[in-house]
Amino acid sequence: FDQAKASGTLSEMFLDVYAHSTWAHTDDTRRAAASAWVGGRGALSGAAACAIYGLVVKEKQRVTIVVGHAQRLKAPSWLRVRHLTRTMPTLVRNDLGVVVLPAALIQAWWDEGVEVGRDLMFDAVRRRRTTTSRIIDALKYFPRLSNRKELLRFLSQLSNGIRSFLEDLADSLV
Repeated sequence: FDQAKASGTLSEMFLDVYAHSTWAHTDDTRRAAASAWVGGRGALSGAAACAIYGLVVKEKQRVTIVVGHAQRLKAPSWLRVRHLTRTMPTLVRNDLGVVVLPAALIQAWWDEGVEVGRDLMFDAVRRRRTTTSRIIDALKYFPRLSNRKELLRFLSQLSNGIRSFLEDLADSLV
């Protein structure tokens, strides 16, 4: 172990969490390391959790974890730590702690921006991984969500059958 660290074969992701240096910068390794680091004190959320649910994340995004309000964690630049004011339901998927998909989608909308959030929501609803009503229900976990009006407008269109960016654009032009 010490030899591997000294030779650069192992990279320390967090205290007592290591990865092979070849894989240390990959999204899968970062999600697994972040999940191991927070253990039962938090869970993956946002685009990172959406990827665990099998949704298509088109661009490399920072890994987001959510933790309790009182938790204070020093994170590397590739990791975003969000402090919860309300506890979100979590589950274990692929051996990783993740928030439920509707909450992860809202987190992605908030953290990564409207375009990324919209694309992930289109993908999730189209593939029947969740429904718009479940996403709307998950808004209760985000009392301070910026762009709430825009998200509600989009979710209204999504519940009315719009399933792609072009349909959304055409509907907004009418």
